[in-house]
Amino acid sequence: MKKLILLALGFLVATCMGVAQVGVPVVKSTNAPNKDKVNVSTITFNYPAKDIEIAVLEKLKKEGLTPRKSKSKFVVFAGVEYFPLWDNKFDFYLRISGSNNAGTVELLMTQGYNNYINPTTPEVQERVNKWLLGLEKTVSDYIYERAMAEHLKEKKLIERTLSSLQTQQDRLTNQYDNLNKQQEAFEKTKVDVSKADPNTLNTKDIAKQQNQQEKIVKERNKLEYSLYDVRSRIAASQKDLDNRNKAIDELKQQKR
Repeated sequence: MKKLILLALGFLVATCMGVAQVGVPVVKSTNAPNKDKVNVSTITFNYPAKDIEIAVLEKLKKEGLTPRKSKSKFVVFAGVEYFPLWDNKFDFYLRISGSNNAGTVELLMTQGYNNYINPTTPEVQERVNKWLLGLEKTVSDYIYERAMAEHLKEKKLIERTLSSLQTQQDRLTNQYDNLNKQQEAFEKTKVDVSKADPNTLNTKDIAKQQNQQEKIVKERNKLEYSLYDVRSRIAASQKDLDNRNKAIDELKQQKR
C-alpha cells in the first residue's frame, strides 16, 4: 500500500512539473532564446505541428502582429500591445514544434530582455490559458477551411471537365444524327443491284455507291466509339463529383 501511495504521489508531482497533456495548458521549464532557464506556458494539440504554426501565425497576422525575427526556434514579437495576453507593451516568444501527429505551442512573455513574466501568477495564467485553449478552434478552423477550399477547387475542376465532356457529347451526337440522315438520303438514291438489269448497270456508279456506303459505315463506327468513350468519361466524372459532394457534406457535418 505504501508503495502504491508513493507511486501516486510521484505521478502528481510529474504532472505539476509539466507533463504534456493533449489540449491542457501546462507550465514547463525550458531554455529561453538567451539560454536562461525559464518557465513557459505550453499546450499540445493532436494536429500536425506545421498546421498549428501556420494557423497561429495567420491568426496573429490578422490581429496586426508580425514576428520581427526568429531565435532558437522561437518566433519573436517585440514591443507589442496584445491585450489578450498582457495590458502593457511587452515581448512574447512562440515556439511550435512536433510531428505530423501532434504539435506543441510554447509561450514565453517578457517585459524586456530577461525581465520574464511569471506564467504561474494566477492572473497571467488565467489569461494565457484562455488564449492557449482558444488556439484549438483557430487550428481546427484553419484545417477545415483549407480542406473545404481543396474540395471546392477539385469540385470546380470536375464540373469544368463534365461541362467540356457534355459539349463533346452534344457535338458527337449531332454528327451521328447528321450521319443517319445521310444514310437515309443514300438509301433513297442508291441502286438495288439485286433488282437492277445487269445490262444497264454502270460499274463505275456501283463502285462509287459502294465506296459511299463504306465511308458512312466507317464514320458511324468511329462516332459510336467516340460516343462510348465520352459517355464513359462522363459517368466517371459524375461519380467523382458525387464523391466530392459527399466529402464536402461529411466535412460540414464534422464542423457542426
